[in-house]
Amino acid sequence: MITEAVEICPHCMSENVFKNWNTEKRGYKAKCRQCGCEIMLCDECLHADDNSGGRCDWDGKILDRIEWGKCFRGVTKNKFRTQGGDDVIVKEKCELVLYALHGAWNMPDYNGVTVLKISENPEELEEVLGAIASSHAIDYVQMPLCTANEKSGDRYYEISGCGGRWAKFYITEYRMGVSESTMGEISREMEKIDRSNDVKTNLEMLWESENIEEWKYEYAIRRPEVIQEILQEFEKTEDCNVAFNVTLEFAVDKVIGQLVLDDAKLEFLWSVFVDFPGVDENECLLKGFLGFERGTHREEVWHWFDERHTKGVVFLLYEL
Repeated sequence: MITEAVEICPHCMSENVFKNWNTEKRGYKAKCRQCGCEIMLCDECLHADDNSGGRCDWDGKILDRIEWGKCFRGVTKNKFRTQGGDDVIVKEKCELVLYALHGAWNMPDYNGVTVLKISENPEELEEVLGAIASSHAIDYVQMPLCTANEKSGDRYYEISGCGGRWAKFYITEYRMGVSESTMGEISREMEKIDRSNDVKTNLEMLWESENIEEWKYEYAIRRPEVIQEILQEFEKTEDCNVAFNVTLEFAVDKVIGQLVLDDAKLEFLWSVFVDFPGVDENECLLKGFLGFERGTHREEVWHWFDERHTKGVVFLLYEL
């Protein structure tokens, strides 16, 4: 059942709203958007179709400085620490890693220092640094310096000349702790972003690199249900300490890996085949489809369906 789940966190008393929450796939345990503690979606449980009697057997206890909560829906676990003589729950901390490309240069008539670019991807900055090195920093020093006095590495570049002229560029790494309130704001803003295009882009990259079966690509890219399932898996595994692309790739791989070709999927693909590629006057495909290149006679595609559908291509052609 997909619903909007609302729950008050018992640890920080903040209200959590989880839009489009699927209890069948994601269960009744979530993480507070404000403090990061594990919480149970009790209201959803009490009003669930399989809990008509309003059953609740919640039991909480503390063992070895860990707060355990248990009921027939699942288990929550939150660690404690001592602070000022009182036990408090250890909130999950989030750390962002950012990279900055700094530049500084000194010339007879002028000098400068600045941050050229900031990114969470060091390779992006290394590409910019490489371009600076290739041009011998001419955009910054305005006149050629002696290339014999160059020093460079993956994350730095230096060049100098006579008269005290020089230019230096470095990539540095910064680790930033993110407060609980900021993480809550980020989570709420992230909910507003439609990641469907990101999923489709990832699928297209898999297809272009031949790392996905043709039928899985054609099926997944056109089925909103599959895209939505991938997004739900992404939300379950999203972690601010893990790169976005890594988490998305994991979600895509998991959902795509579970797809099994059956008659229902074949019938959907047949409907796409009938409407999408089209054929010319020689009954050859106008566009590639299911791994068949443009110019392939459509009967070859028919044979593909005939070999896989339990009732054969005759059923698909005439809906017998």
